[in-house]
Amino acid sequence: MFRKSLFWLHLVCGILSGIIIAILCGTGAILAFEKEILAWVDRDQLKVDVSSEATRLSIDKLYAAARSAEPDTTFSSIETQADPTSAWKLVVGRGDFRYIDPYSGEIEEPASKSWKPFFSFNLRLHRWLVQSGDSRAIGKHITGAANLIFILLGVTGLYLWFPRAFVWRLFKNGLLFSKNAKGKNRDFNWHNVFGFWALIPILIMAITGSVFSYGWSRDLANKLLGPSLSRAPLQTDQEVSRRGRPLSLEDRYASVQNWSNDWSSITLPLGSGRGRRGGQGTANTGGQSGNQGEQAVQRGHQHGSHNHGASDQGTVAGGNRGSHGHSHNHGGGGQGGGSRGGGRGNSGTISIKEEGEWFPLSPARILMNPRNGEILASSNPKEWTFTQKIRASIRGIHTGEAGLLPGKIIAFLGCAAGLMLVYTGFALSWRRFFGNKPKAKTQAEPEKEAETLVTAN
Repeated sequence: MFRKSLFWLHLVCGILSGIIIAILCGTGAILAFEKEILAWVDRDQLKVDVSSEATRLSIDKLYAAARSAEPDTTFSSIETQADPTSAWKLVVGRGDFRYIDPYSGEIEEPASKSWKPFFSFNLRLHRWLVQSGDSRAIGKHITGAANLIFILLGVTGLYLWFPRAFVWRLFKNGLLFSKNAKGKNRDFNWHNVFGFWALIPILIMAITGSVFSYGWSRDLANKLLGPSLSRAPLQTDQEVSRRGRPLSLEDRYASVQNWSNDWSSITLPLGSGRGRRGGQGTANTGGQSGNQGEQAVQRGHQHGSHNHGASDQGTVAGGNRGSHGHSHNHGGGGQGGGSRGGGRGNSGTISIKEEGEWFPLSPARILMNPRNGEILASSNPKEWTFTQKIRASIRGIHTGEAGLLPGKIIAFLGCAAGLMLVYTGFALSWRRFFGNKPKAKTQAEPEKEAETLVTAN
């Protein structure tokens, strides 16, 4: 009786949520390799020609050249590369950037710009069913509920997968594809095989996905693993003098390079160091601009951007303030910068990706006094505990990016298997309710269907 009730619960929940689950799996499969696809489209722009006599321009000159070329564009940060043959990026906003040649100062828009609407549409479909404005909350609730049902389907499906009789020929039907099965037997075989082998990645993606949909799920993750350090604003109680001119961008860049010997890329906020007058606050507020930066970061994470780069930035470095969400990595962290007692915007949060560091995906961050290059505070993922790394990597675990390319392949295959589960589930349901049934035969239970399949083989 219990097994029969569980079967009908599985069937009804699958029918009610199948279409939404198919949308989540289909868009998830598309977004899995967004970063690689965009990089392939931009492959000719990622590298620059470097002669033996070439000398890199200072960041101040590069910034001036960019402002001269696009006077109406506000650049929020610059992402540099340790590889001397790599192009740098001037970040405008979330998913919006320009490539810049660090030797000539020439800037150009990425060739992948024409692909961005396609991935943006799939992201909005994945998160909110393409709803906007006040309707976005409705779309989010629908996808969140379907995600929870997917977890229920996975758990109940595993129970139903086990045959009542522990006989190898029955287990074989749920582990291996049958060559000779057709029609209903084929769909039943596929549903069992795809469900069994894809169960773990599906549950991982569904469970981590709930963290983005519900506050109670985030609270539970924070209780079990602790708060995410990748989004925590850096704090310092150190008094910072307002006197003196701010350092040049190039001098700040040199200070960051001295802080890390193994860096692969550095994201440096672009600003003059001259902010609002009279603004005071701690690192949590950073006057007004630091708070705005943190709020922008929160919006960036809620939008769940899938773009290039390292992390979201909240900066109090000066006039150009902004945030940018990078990497379908979702694994990057958000930062809000600030320090106590400065008066004017006198600090900036800088992100550093270090060579060979991939777990977690969050970059190291430092809070620098732009007037003298002093490091006021820092956060290095290498110093975090294992649970802190897991908490900071939930987004990367959800997308598979936390496992690098193999992780993305597994996530893609899990999404593909999810589509097959929806297809075979609907096919079996259609045959159950609308298929031609012999009058002399009763409806077969799942175990009898499995036995029939084994006999056919």
